[in-house]
Amino acid sequence: MNRMIRTWAEISLDAIEHNYRAITASLPEGCQMLGICKANAYGHGAVRVAQRLQEAGCRWVAVNCYDEVEELRAAGVQTEILMLSPQPANIALDIVDLDATQAVGSLEYAENLNRYLMGTDLRLKVHMKLETGMGRTGFDATKEACRADMLRALRLEHLDFTGVFTHFAVSDEPEQEAFTREQYRVFTDTIAYLERESGKRFQLRHCANSGAVVNYPEMALDMVRPGLLLYGLYPGAERGGLDLIPAMQLKSRVCDLTHHHRGDTISYGRTFTCDRDLTLAVIPDGYADGLLRSLSGKMEVLLRGQRVRQVGRICMDMCMLDVTDIPDVRVGDVATIFGRDITASEQAEKAGTIPYELLCAMSQRVPRVYL
Repeated sequence: MNRMIRTWAEISLDAIEHNYRAITASLPEGCQMLGICKANAYGHGAVRVAQRLQEAGCRWVAVNCYDEVEELRAAGVQTEILMLSPQPANIALDIVDLDATQAVGSLEYAENLNRYLMGTDLRLKVHMKLETGMGRTGFDATKEACRADMLRALRLEHLDFTGVFTHFAVSDEPEQEAFTREQYRVFTDTIAYLERESGKRFQLRHCANSGAVVNYPEMALDMVRPGLLLYGLYPGAERGGLDLIPAMQLKSRVCDLTHHHRGDTISYGRTFTCDRDLTLAVIPDGYADGLLRSLSGKMEVLLRGQRVRQVGRICMDMCMLDVTDIPDVRVGDVATIFGRDITASEQAEKAGTIPYELLCAMSQRVPRVYL
């Protein structure tokens, strides 16, 4: 059946490769980049993104969980894959079979993984996760008492600690520089202690997320993990000399034009009252598609080269645009909700959130069209 797509996301794989090359060109010699492909590559499509990164020469990607590794391996992705979240220890053999690397952040978890590999000659590749101030997962490197647990984990027979990493909490907020520098100090001091006491050396040390790549290039170490930057968006006001291209453009088509008089109210809750006679364009994009309801009455959309305001509450399947001053708008016209002229960062700021959420919120009923 020949039909037009109601709402879609255009993904430029060329832009993603451009961003990858721009980031890697900014890194010190010997430092490599890990491409963040978790959460369906921030809504961009993990398989297609990982395949393109592999073609571009990227040696590492990261995902959240085992299912995401399975998806990439089934699609022929052969890069090293780091799982950032702990998985059930009883699938340790399966993780080895998929040739993935598991993040390990506690002695108990390390011992459980090791136990499920006993009786084999297998070793699971792992990266030690250090907690340095994020308050999430990891061996607590802020406490010297935890160092003994780290050393015991390093001696486990079936775990191969090829890397070590931490996660910065506020590297995208330059006004909190002291906290980030303290995290970095704790991280590097702990690594120096572990390598000295164990006699082992970590092949890969990594801590720089997007904020740190921009604001603290001296913290690149052996590998960096930019997520948002890879997709052409910046985590804060600073750009770090990088010229990146937004990889995603969210578009929809005008499906109806409606006419209203001054004093008419629009959408649920009657939160918007027409201040004059208005023509509204209805587009089939709503919160079931991932368009945040908190953007209601706040965002602008690009239509026929002009910015138009969205009015009334965003509905489950559609929202309304004021096109009164664009008399030539027609049903079928394409509206850009975010992309290169109106960025996801701009829309996220208006929604009171971060671009990560806006990208990841996009539902699976929005088809991804690869350019």
